[in-house]
Amino acid sequence: MIEKTLKIDGMHCKKCIAKVEAALKGIDATYVDINQDKNEALVCFENEIADAILSEAIQKVGFAVISIH
Repeated sequence: MIEKTLKIDGMHCKKCIAKVEAALKGIDATYVDINQDKNEALVCFENEIADAILSEAIQKVGFAVISIH
């Protein structure tokens, strides 16, 4: 299992979190845990997903990815 932590700018409410979660699950995330206080999303995948694909999915729903680890 591949695990990544995304630092995301702009998540201010539960609707924001829901949008980010849906975007990540839309690219085959098997697990998503979003910490609004830290502006982070912990995401797990069965297969490697390119960071550019993750960034693009988040940008499409109106947020910016600051970093991916």
